[in-house]
Amino acid sequence: MYKLLMDSLSINIAVYSPTEDGNDFVFVDLNKTAEDTESLSKEELQGKRFTEVFPGVQSSGLLEVLQRVYKTGVSEIYESPDLHKDEKKQTRRKNEVKRLSNGNIIAMYEDCTFHKDTKAQLESELASLGKIVDHSLNEIYIFDPDTLRISYVNKGASENLGYRYQELIQMTPVDIKPAYTEERFRTVLKPLLDGRKKQLVFEAFHLRKDKSRYIIEVRLQLTKNSGKEQIVVIGNDISKRKVSEKALKKNIQRLEETERIAHFGGWEWDIQKDIVLWSDEVYRIFKEEPQSFTCTNELFLSYLPKEDQSKIKAAVKKAKKSRTKYEIEHKIFLKDGTTKHVKSIGEFIYNKDGKAVKLAGGILDITDYIRLKDALNEQEEAYSQLFYQSQDGMMLNDVDGRILDHNQAILDLLKLHSVDDFLNKQPFEFSPEVQPDGKPSSQRQAEKLEKVSHGVPQRFEWQIRQSDGRLSWVEISLTPIVIGGRPRVHSVWRDISNRKLMQAEIAEFNEELTAEIALAIKKNEEQSQYMLHQSRLAQMGEMISMIAHQWRQPLASISAISGTLNIDVLMDEYKKDFFEDRLNAISDLALHLSSTIDDFRGFFKDEKEMTLVDWKDMTESSLAIIEPTFTDKHIRIHKEYTDSTKVLTHQNEVRQVILNIVKNAEDALSENKVDLPEIWIKSYQDQTHSHLSIEDNAGGIPEDIRDKIFDPYFSTKDAKEGTGLGLYMSKMIIEDNCQGRLKLKEGSKGAVFTLSLPLRTKEKSS
Repeated sequence: MYKLLMDSLSINIAVYSPTEDGNDFVFVDLNKTAEDTESLSKEELQGKRFTEVFPGVQSSGLLEVLQRVYKTGVSEIYESPDLHKDEKKQTRRKNEVKRLSNGNIIAMYEDCTFHKDTKAQLESELASLGKIVDHSLNEIYIFDPDTLRISYVNKGASENLGYRYQELIQMTPVDIKPAYTEERFRTVLKPLLDGRKKQLVFEAFHLRKDKSRYIIEVRLQLTKNSGKEQIVVIGNDISKRKVSEKALKKNIQRLEETERIAHFGGWEWDIQKDIVLWSDEVYRIFKEEPQSFTCTNELFLSYLPKEDQSKIKAAVKKAKKSRTKYEIEHKIFLKDGTTKHVKSIGEFIYNKDGKAVKLAGGILDITDYIRLKDALNEQEEAYSQLFYQSQDGMMLNDVDGRILDHNQAILDLLKLHSVDDFLNKQPFEFSPEVQPDGKPSSQRQAEKLEKVSHGVPQRFEWQIRQSDGRLSWVEISLTPIVIGGRPRVHSVWRDISNRKLMQAEIAEFNEELTAEIALAIKKNEEQSQYMLHQSRLAQMGEMISMIAHQWRQPLASISAISGTLNIDVLMDEYKKDFFEDRLNAISDLALHLSSTIDDFRGFFKDEKEMTLVDWKDMTESSLAIIEPTFTDKHIRIHKEYTDSTKVLTHQNEVRQVILNIVKNAEDALSENKVDLPEIWIKSYQDQTHSHLSIEDNAGGIPEDIRDKIFDPYFSTKDAKEGTGLGLYMSKMIIEDNCQGRLKLKEGSKGAVFTLSLPLRTKEKSS
């Protein structure tokens, strides 16, 4: 691409490589136009020094321009008058010099040459100069430096700008230069007018009469005509050249970017000079700073291991002999100790005499490819070992199920002795006609393969028939894969006969275990009922004591009243009003005793359905039974019902729990002989539960027995006073029957029992 671009341009192009640290330059390349201009082939110039080919370049100033551009990187436009002189010709050249990204220098120049001849011929040419100037395709015009008024234009300027001659001589250069004001244009002219410069060369846009623009290179020179100063302007339309330069630059950048992306770098070896020119990407492949040194063939070979040096030398020799290109893969050792794999490609370039003068080619970094290839080979080897050495039966099928390959394990599984009995057959042919689920084996196989063909792996149990006719169970996994661009199915068969036998044994064992568990549950329920009965009997004993305590005073009152009445009767002191009052008192006391009996009877009444009730109602009804005892023992009760929410529960059972905990608090307060016995009862709720806490100031429960208080038959009381079932049954009632929680924690004064019931207004469906 680069060579085609060079040779397609009509402008002269020469490329130089710096040598002697940029003090001199070596010819690298010339395009076809430059070869014609110089009457030299690039093969003759390549590798030769600039000062050697053109000695006059040192005095012309062009060498200094090349040196400056190489060091600064700033492009320059330079015209070299009387550049190259010899006996036959002299030239005047306008050069545009730039530095490329690889450090090389490119010069694009135009040449105007005339041959020495006789004086008469020269005078004749000068006489016709006016006609040549007038008909020149370049724009030529003259203007006054004071007024800027144009005094002359040639036909080239008139045609390019689209104005008539009479129109142009009424205008100034500012009229055709849209980027310039008069003030700015005069500033540009100042170095020319005050003698600091003999010539001004710059690029500008010219504006045609039809408002279109084009880019032009102008050269301004101050002259005198009849003692009056004038400025002569020669303009060259460089629009096409700029387009070509832009295209060349873009293509070079695109080429460099392509090289970077592809990790492919170009190189060229000048065999005679032993200079190897690398592109930037070659330096990067070798982990070197681009253009940081000039490579040689020996230096290039030093990066290669000895065996690869021999390989590449042999390949180059063979390519030269056969006049063909070579391609070879080899390693390179880098300075940081790493190794890369590259592919080198090269082809010889011959001069007109058939002599090989250059070797051009490229280097492709294939390190990742080699690494991937090695990894793939390892995977293939691992897969091969896994496939053929696996203890599970494996096979490869096409999408229709036909067996393409297999391992020995699957033959052993089917008890087959001949490969011919297996290959190219269908798996269902080694199965009973119908699977245990009632489907034909062929139909079930087709259904599974259909799902696999849509990319869905399958895993299922399958019954096979071995060669001796016995049935056996296998677990099959089908996985869709692609080999060589063709869809395939990878099958794994695992013998699960022992597992199926174990599953049957486990199922039988589960049935037996289920029956035993059911029996144990029944016994446990009976035991729980027995314990509950024991707990209720114990509570009933306590209740009878409470009844006796509450009845003692009313009965004493009845006895005293009846004694008084009896005395009155004996003494015949009967008073009707007095008798009626005393009989009414006896009636009230009898009603009180009856109400007490109803309270105790309702307390132990069985209830099957849950009711909506709040903590206050349940607590107050429980305290009503035991409160007279608290009064006698001077136990003070503090009540704070902050939660009035009604919850759905078994209220009689919860009342028994409250009574049991309060009675335990009473016993603890009496046993510890607390001077000012107190109990705090408080209700509250959170987002999920309604709570009731009962706290006393009896000093708490010892730490060594705290974890045992909810155990059955564990009691801190004497055997005659407690059964050890109260707190155990309380926890069962709250947590099992009411789906709540009963917990104990130590407060600042004593034990704190907390009853928690779920917030619900209707019973959950089973």
